[in-house]
Amino acid sequence: MVRSQAAIGQILECPKCRSMVQVVPPPGWTPAALPVSASAPTAPNPPGPPPLDRVASSDSLTLDLEPAAAWQFRAVFHQMWFFWGIALVVVSLIVWALWTVLMPESSEETTPVESAVKMERPATVATEKDAKEAGTKVKGAKSAKSETPVSGTKSQGDPPKTTPTPPVTPPTKDKPASTSTPPPEPTPPDAEESAKNAAKDQEKKEKDEIVKPDAKPPEIKKLPPPHVDLAARLADPLAGIELAEIPLARAIDLLSTLSTVPITLDADALAKLGVSPRDRVSSRLQATTVGAAIKAIAAERGLTARVEGDQVVLGVPAESRKTLKTVRYAVSDLIGDEKNAAVEFAALVQKLVAPDSWQGAGGQGGVEAASGELVVAQTADVHRQVLTFCEKLRGARKNPLRGGDNPKRFALTTRRDLAREMLDRPVSVNYHEPTPLVKILAYLAETTGGDILIDRAALAAAETSDRVEASVTADRRSLDAVLNELLPPLGLGYRVVGPALIQVTTKEAVEERPELEFYPVEKLLSSGTTAEQWIARLKLEIEPATWSDAGGLGEAHFDAPSRYLIVLQSQPVQAAVARLLAPKKAAK
Repeated sequence: MVRSQAAIGQILECPKCRSMVQVVPPPGWTPAALPVSASAPTAPNPPGPPPLDRVASSDSLTLDLEPAAAWQFRAVFHQMWFFWGIALVVVSLIVWALWTVLMPESSEETTPVESAVKMERPATVATEKDAKEAGTKVKGAKSAKSETPVSGTKSQGDPPKTTPTPPVTPPTKDKPASTSTPPPEPTPPDAEESAKNAAKDQEKKEKDEIVKPDAKPPEIKKLPPPHVDLAARLADPLAGIELAEIPLARAIDLLSTLSTVPITLDADALAKLGVSPRDRVSSRLQATTVGAAIKAIAAERGLTARVEGDQVVLGVPAESRKTLKTVRYAVSDLIGDEKNAAVEFAALVQKLVAPDSWQGAGGQGGVEAASGELVVAQTADVHRQVLTFCEKLRGARKNPLRGGDNPKRFALTTRRDLAREMLDRPVSVNYHEPTPLVKILAYLAETTGGDILIDRAALAAAETSDRVEASVTADRRSLDAVLNELLPPLGLGYRVVGPALIQVTTKEAVEERPELEFYPVEKLLSSGTTAEQWIARLKLEIEPATWSDAGGLGEAHFDAPSRYLIVLQSQPVQAAVARLLAPKKAAK
């Protein structure tokens, strides 16, 4: 109900729903003349209608507003805008909060001067306490009592000076007043570099102090070999077998596949006997057994078959590994005819040649020193090592050899250097999908032209096998690099046995097998560093826990007459020793 005809055509607030509505006249309505007050001047354009509650009742006029549906729609529309506004504010607050948490640095606004001051502060206020907390000594940093002055040159004992605050520049006609601080003077290069190093050391220390209780060592992939009733399989009958001029390794793999008997070729036995896995064998047997066929093929190359756990190993005869034999070694050309020299040389032999096989270390071997000779009671395997040591020492001292064997056998070149051509040969492999290890190694051997034998007995002892799957890809990379990428995730490693023969075995087996190598160090000693200092450096920088001083088997001995350093260590450590002792190339 509208009580004033002056409201017709206006947009007013409804007293009931508080929404804005437009007042429309009823059908057939005509405007009436409004009374004019005599005392009030006539206004051609009145400012607007009087308030609804102040219109005289005599002038009232009953009018209908817009239909109810119209103002209800407007009410809902305004409510929607109200809720949309609240939602927009909430989303804005959430976005701002996330930005503040995730990007704290971006919310900080600094002026160029402030940035310069922040970069300079670590260099100018670094103290000895800060350096200790950072875990390093800051070069060029001063303590709080001897702070580096900003400008000028003072003695070390002068007290520090505080840089005065620059005065405010008074305003002028052409230039307004300035209260900004001038940029600080540049920090000396040495102090700035020291500050950066201190900051890096502090950051590294903080990272090292972070303890990750849930961190676990990488899992080593394993695949235990299937259980085989070895005695039953070796007794399985064979109606006949005929092998005609096929490689020894191929014949062994064929028998292993047919009988399911795991067979391992002893790589060291092959090297000692001068046998290659590629040597041809022929065999023709009728009405035999699997075990007899294996023994017959091994005997063609002087090998014997022995059972170790659930494996058959083809190696040297058992008597060469267990039976003691006494041999006299003439060493007068190495030590002279004095008995005391022979005693010292006997101690050196026990220290460097199979140290755990002598009676003093719990073994069964013994040695006696006589005038100019040694009387050694040892197995055939250790006798071979004693002979090799003496002949190599003669070669290092430029003495004629006495062994009568092939001189190449006593070359002073390390095992890895002998196989350098094979190890450095580039290969390309693309085993992107998991593939059995035996297949990958067979491809690498075929590509490089060498032999890669798998120590299946050692793998079985570590509860894995050559069927464990792995992935490797390489584009013309060295065989050494490919093997170092392929084997460690499987808990395996490799060792060089001959110039073209590599054995893949467990990482523990590689590390627990010491080998003797000779290194010329005459050029290294010419720089003024003594042999004792070089030995101390080796034991400090390369696997300290593996040397005899720390309870390991590693030994290092300097032979003064030949100027050679003799090292007994595992092949991985020998590789590190060779890199450290390698002569440095002169810079061009």
